[in-house]
This record gives sequence, C-alpha cells and structure tokens, in this order.
Amino acid sequence: IKWSPLGTYLATFHAKGIILHGCADFRECGRLGHSNVKALDFSSQERYALTWNGEVGVTKKDAVCLWDVASNTILRKFPCINENWPSFSISADEQFLATHGNNGIGMYFLSIFLFII
Repeated sequence: IKWSPLGTYLATFHAKGIILHGCADFRECGRLGHSNVKALDFSSQERYALTWNGEVGVTKKDAVCLWDVASNTILRKFPCINENWPSFSISADEQFLATHGNNGIGMYFLSIFLFII
C-alpha cells in the first residue's frame, strides 16, 4: 500500500492495477488499470500518478503509465529504459515530467497531455 503525498488517497496494489481509496471513509474512488504494477509515484499535489510494471527495454512501450488521477485516465505510456525506479519524475509545480534514458534526460510539458484526453 502507499499513501499519496497529501494523504488524500491510499493506494493498494493488485494484479490488475491500483485501487485508490479516499473520501472520509476511504472507500474506493478510482482504479488505475495497469497490470502487475511494481511502483507508484504521485505528483506533489496529487494531480498525476506514475505506475511502473517492472518491465525494462525500449520494446516495452507500456511499462510506465502517466495518469490523470481525478479522471483515472492514462495520459501517456512510456518504455522504461532504466531499471532503477524512479527513472521518471514530475516537477514540484506539476508542469513537467522528466525521464532518464540511454541518450540523456527527456522533458515533457504535462499540459500538452491534458488536451489529448
């Protein structure tokens, strides 16, 4: 299990993904459907979450998923090149996503992904 940074959510890990528990009675309030998740990170204000299924390699295109927590929607999928988690990080202001890969650091502007939904 894992708490979100502000304590809004308690996340539980299951074979088919993450279940988010919240509200006053911590009932189920969301699901992040990503099989065999090994790691979960929330952004500082809990707007986004990253899940990783433990797979590594450029051919594993959906090893890491970036989620909009409020809508439980995948914004983007990524391969994971680095087996040391976390190899992805969301900036404190929740504007950028950085990833460490074989060719250096990749930067993504998160607002762009919100228009894709």
